Amino acid sequence: MDAKTQGLLKALKDPGRDQAALEAIEGLLEESRAALTSAADPKTLLELSELLETWAKGASNELAARALLPAAELARDGGDKAGAAEAYRRLGELRAKSLGDPDGAIDAFEAAIRTSPSVETIGRLIDLYTLRGGEGDAEKASSWEKRRSLLAGVLVPEDTQWVTARAELVRAGAEAEVTA
Repeated sequence: MDAKTQGLLKALKDPGRDQAALEAIEGLLEESRAALTSAADPKTLLELSELLETWAKGASNELAARALLPAAELARDGGDKAGAAEAYRRLGELRAKSLGDPDGAIDAFEAAIRTSPSVETIGRLIDLYTLRGGEGDAEKASSWEKRRSLLAGVLVPEDTQWVTARAELVRAGAEAEVTA
């Protein structure tokens, strides 16, 4: 293990959870990323990923989101698809619920699905597209619903009334959460 990777491990184990600590970690990670991926040492990649996730748990929401993305990427590069997908899902939830960033949440959930598809993650993505309600989002939600159903082994109705009814239910649920 090279000195930069050892420095990164040391920084991740430091109890500091502030902007300066994350910037130091990001700098060390950027400097050592090429060496880490070219060395193809899955054990080190996974250790770094786990340390980044642990670091994120004690940080503010914004800093945690910045730490979870490289954690997911390192897990993916280390061959841990389930760990990468979970980090992407955590990032998606954090962006959707705590940071009010539906676009970032959608990106994170799509990355999780590309890494390791799950019915639950696809469902969360459908909900976000439905809530966002932008141009083309209904079609994307419908397309993802078909993929989720295929993954779950269930047939999906082809009519658009079903998609519209689902959208209304999701919006009603979101409004109920806001008023509660």
